[in-house]
Formats: sequence, C-alpha cells, structure tokens
Amino acid sequence: MPSTFRLRFGLLAGLLALLSTAAQAQTAPAALPDTLRKAEVLQHPNAPAQQTPGTLTLRPVAGGRARILVPATFRPLDKDAISLKYPIQGGPQEAYSDNALAVNLAFRQGPNPMTQAQLSADIADKMVKAFSARQPGFQDLGHGLKTINGRQVVYLEFMSDVPLSDKPNDKVYNLMFITDAGGQVLVCTFNCVERLQKQWQPAAQQIMNSLQVP
Repeated sequence: MPSTFRLRFGLLAGLLALLSTAAQAQTAPAALPDTLRKAEVLQHPNAPAQQTPGTLTLRPVAGGRARILVPATFRPLDKDAISLKYPIQGGPQEAYSDNALAVNLAFRQGPNPMTQAQLSADIADKMVKAFSARQPGFQDLGHGLKTINGRQVVYLEFMSDVPLSDKPNDKVYNLMFITDAGGQVLVCTFNCVERLQKQWQPAAQQIMNSLQVP
C-alpha cells in the first residue's frame, strides 16, 4: 500500500483531552455488505482515486446517532482496513473511502462527554494552536463555530503535509468538524490529497452542512 497519507488522529486524541479527561475503548460498527476490507486494499495498492464526488447519499453514522451525506460510491472500511489506514491509538471507529483511500470521511465518537452548551469558538482556537504546534505543514483555511441544522458545530479547515511521504511537497486538504451526539463528542473528518482539493472541497463543505443529529 503506498504511503499516501494518514490523518493524525493521535494528535486529535490529545486535542480531545482539552474537552475531557476520561477515555475508554469504543466498539467498531459491524461490517456492511459493501465493506472495503484490508485484503482488498493490499491486493490493489494502485487503485485509481475517485476524481469527483458524484452523487451524495444521506447515511446514518455513529451507531445511528447522526446522519450525514456520504458519496454513494464510497465504501465503509472494516476494522482491519481502518487500522491500516490510521495505524495509531485513538483512530476513528468508522470510515468511508474511495477504493484508493485517497478521499476519506471518518468518524469517532466519545468517550469524552460533550453538550451543546460546551461547544464554542474557543475550542476551534485551541485546535488551531494545537495543530500549528504539532502538525507539519499546517495552514489554517478557516475555523470557528457555526449552526448546522439547529446544532452548534465547531469546525477547522486546513492543509497539512502528508505523513510518511517521500515527497516533501505533498499536501492534504482536511475539514474537521465536532459536535455532540448522545451526550458524547462526535468528531467528523474529511480529507483528500491536494491534487483533488479543487474537485472535493465544495463537496466536503456540503457534507459538513448536511450533518443531522436527532
């Protein structure tokens, strides 16, 4: 598998400590019929990246605690494929990708408690400071607090270097957004390689703005 990029959820795990201190293991969702499995990823390391978003479909995520638009062609990763893509502690419990793992949408819920009242622009400011200090090539494209479908959502849009890449100019476009669901923090992250940013950035923002938490 080529060392495209791996979003640093380890840094995110440390960032979430700003919100709470407790930490517990979470159970990964059951595999779906169209699941992208580790063996398939390893068998096709040069699968072509999905160039355009295509149709977006509203899909339940986070154990049904939220719904969000997901590209219809994206496939859920099984537990082993998630570990391959995000080989660090504190990675996502749920992820959807194209076959090349070049465009990704990932989710992690809990164990940090969170309420609407706790979400603030100050969290976004802390995220910027943390990523500026520890994320190579970090470039802030915008951050803050916004209301999406009646809920407060903290967001951070940024560029970063590709971890483990042998090409120093490789970059990743990222859009991270955080809210609460079921009394716990819900972290959603979209990312893609920079060469696909122009095609995917509007879709990433559309995905974020589709977030629904009953």
